[in-house]
Amino acid sequence: MSKKIKIQLTIDPELCIACGVCHALVPEAYTYDEKTDKYTPTPEYKQGVFVSPKQLEQIKETIDSCPVGAIKLKILETAEDEPSNAPGNQD
Repeated sequence: MSKKIKIQLTIDPELCIACGVCHALVPEAYTYDEKTDKYTPTPEYKQGVFVSPKQLEQIKETIDSCPVGAIKLKILETAEDEPSNAPGNQD
C-alpha cells in the first residue's frame, strides 16, 4: 500500500512577483495567469488533489523556493491506496 495525501494550494496574489520558480519546479501544479500577471495553482491544486509523498516533497520545495513566501499548503486528508495487485485495481 502507498500513502496518498490530499492537498490544496493557494498563492497570495499580493505577494506573488511572478518569478516562475514554482512553475519551473512543479509545472503541473502552477499556471501563469496573463490577466493578473501572477502565478496561480492549477484548478486541481486549488480545489484539492491527492498526491504521493514524493509529490508532496516537490510541492514543499516550491514553497521553500518562493522568494516572497506567497505559496501556502493545506493538508486536507491522508489515505492509503490499495496495493496495485488488489482485485479491481488493474491497469
